[in-house]
Amino acid sequence: MNKITHFNTAELLAEAAADYFVKLANENIEKKGKFTVALSGGNTPMALYKLLASPTFSHLIDWKKVFVFWGDERFVALDSNENNAFNAKNIFLHKIKIPAKNIFVISVNETPVNAAIYYEATIKIIPNLISILVPIGVIRATGALEYIVGGIGWGVA
Repeated sequence: MNKITHFNTAELLAEAAADYFVKLANENIEKKGKFTVALSGGNTPMALYKLLASPTFSHLIDWKKVFVFWGDERFVALDSNENNAFNAKNIFLHKIKIPAKNIFVISVNETPVNAAIYYEATIKIIPNLISILVPIGVIRATGALEYIVGGIGWGVA
């Protein structure tokens, strides 16, 4: 069952999301020997990614057993600030001890249709995608910030 929790600040939300990410990763590594996750892009998850890369959190996960995919990507150059993988690598993935072979980036060097076909085949290499990080984003009417991680929703009202 899904649960929604509200936090007073975006910082508290990011800390709770980081704690839950660590918990989910470690549970899956213990039970299944790996943790596969699809990250999302944009600005919303950046605070979470910075925390996961920080000394406080980065040592809490065996990153060699984590496999990273993307739930979405902008079809722009891989070195563009608009590219979700580029930003996640710079802010998060290049600062932790995750093998490069465990990071599966969506290709932007071919047509969108071919990239989608190739990425679907890539995802099938590592079955049982465990968790998808979905930052819902800022809800314009209220200014609320929300994440869904592993079916659990968090929000800042």
